[in-house]
Amino acid sequence: MNSDADIREQVEAIQRALRRSGREMVLPGTQAMVRGVLVLLGCGASYRLVARPWWQTALVWVAVLVLIIAVEAGLYLRLLAKDPEKFVTGMERQMLKFFALILAAGAILNAALLIHGRDDLVAGVWMILIGTAYVTVGLFSFSDTWVLGLLACAGGAVALFLVPAHSLAILALTLGVGSVGWGLVVKARERRGES
Repeated sequence: MNSDADIREQVEAIQRALRRSGREMVLPGTQAMVRGVLVLLGCGASYRLVARPWWQTALVWVAVLVLIIAVEAGLYLRLLAKDPEKFVTGMERQMLKFFALILAAGAILNAALLIHGRDDLVAGVWMILIGTAYVTVGLFSFSDTWVLGLLACAGGAVALFLVPAHSLAILALTLGVGSVGWGLVVKARERRGES
């Protein structure tokens, strides 16, 4: 019969294996840093467009989103070349569905906000949606991305009550600088061999 110590050791080994397998697929360091830099570039461009028509800023963020998706696809294809069996597991499929739902909800909310002339709320709404996605992914993947998600949700909640320029600053800090910082932490963990 297994002792409590043996059972605990087996559970810890399973958790370490899950963390290692999820580490590469769920917001790895490079991916987080690239996302952060793209968000910072989008915030910089949007700040210059604050007094201009909303559609100009929308074009900037569509471009940022397309670039992020292209980077994601490139990173996943790179992982596929390394380990074809691990490319899209059941967990990743579920996460992709969830992110697609978040993107669809964000697009619908953005359209409604823009139609009603409330483009000042867009940054806050997106921070809350992306933050919610990060929290959910973190909870279901043994990843610490939930920390970045909570930061984004809190920033989004504050940004809803600020003028657009300040909302962009909070977006830049949470999902820009926060993602770059998170990526550096993940890279440092990988170098130390932590799971």
